Amino acid sequence: MPVQTTPDWVSNPLNIVDKIFANDSTGYQQDATMLRAAVEAAFLGRIKSDTSDYRHLVPLINGLSKEQLQAIPTNSLVRFRCMVRDERPSSYHQGFLQVRQLNSGDIKAVCAMFRDGVVLEMGEQVVAFGERGALSEMRSLKCVSLPVESAWSRAIHEHGKSTSDKPLDPSQPVLIANFFAEAGASVAVNDAVELFGLLSFDDPMLPSPERGAGDSPAISAFPVQHDEMRLNVLLYEDLLHTHPALPLDKTRILSMSREDGFSFVRVRESLMELLKFCLNGDALGAEYLLLHLISSM
Repeated sequence: MPVQTTPDWVSNPLNIVDKIFANDSTGYQQDATMLRAAVEAAFLGRIKSDTSDYRHLVPLINGLSKEQLQAIPTNSLVRFRCMVRDERPSSYHQGFLQVRQLNSGDIKAVCAMFRDGVVLEMGEQVVAFGERGALSEMRSLKCVSLPVESAWSRAIHEHGKSTSDKPLDPSQPVLIANFFAEAGASVAVNDAVELFGLLSFDDPMLPSPERGAGDSPAISAFPVQHDEMRLNVLLYEDLLHTHPALPLDKTRILSMSREDGFSFVRVRESLMELLKFCLNGDALGAEYLLLHLISSM
């Protein structure tokens, strides 16, 4: 069986962003929402098509420990199924830079969106922050992993019981999701969403494995807190449900009721029998419990 390699758009998503920006850097600097829309369309086209869904190619970080998350290369594309717990006060980021090559004197526009900062090449110097020097508003949401996406919950769904005798780690990823250029305006506290974005831990102004202490300087796009996990969001989807065993496609869920041998009535009857058994035969109590469970999904 051939080994599945990680697509370049997953391992180096900023390459895609920079190529899109280079196609119309002048226009995108005048309207950052155009760039955001173009980036969303480019990655949405890679994640799914009319006939297939390729989101499985993007690593899911739910259930990973802090050490496992830190092992993921900075600015890799990941996905996170989460619930919005809180919203931070509005902040601002530097969307674009004007950079001069000192040897030639040439000036180029550099995109600073969707990243914590920009690393300058040797012999480069920032001469202006965007065409007008204006900052753009950035929305930041504190997001927590859905309980159903935890490692122990998935083990139960897949195997019917926990696969480990060791105590289960109750900690789950908590991160700050940054939305750029008016994205995420409809996302509210307690909403369940699936985020696709660039994972980052490091302070862009500090040395990292990719950039040593003596390398080119970095320009921070916005202030960051040390040791805080961040996800610079490229696109997101509202979750129709939070159950990992059910398809995300609404038409697929509806079509399940038409498949041979499948009946929601029989499913309900089976649930009622199970709940009645748990409640020592109390049919009315089973009805109330089933309605309560459905109402809290």
